[in-house]
Amino acid sequence: MNTPNHRNDDIPTIYATKNQEIQMNEKLLVPAVEAAKMLSMGRSTFWNKVKLKQLPQPVKIAGITRWRVSDLRTFVNVGSHRDTPV
Repeated sequence: MNTPNHRNDDIPTIYATKNQEIQMNEKLLVPAVEAAKMLSMGRSTFWNKVKLKQLPQPVKIAGITRWRVSDLRTFVNVGSHRDTPV
């Protein structure tokens, strides 16, 4: 069945800004442990850099702290080239 929210492989998608498709199984938010792994650093280093605002800041949803995967990707692609070492 092909509907606007299904691709040919029947994996449901949602539509984001600028016509980007996001797979429903793709994570939008990750916990600190996973965010630290994505940036190849230990948990304590990650938290220290968050505290110093050298890394993207988390979002809190219903008392749960998570990082946007898009913020982490942007940091790696753009933000990590600033004067602040990672």
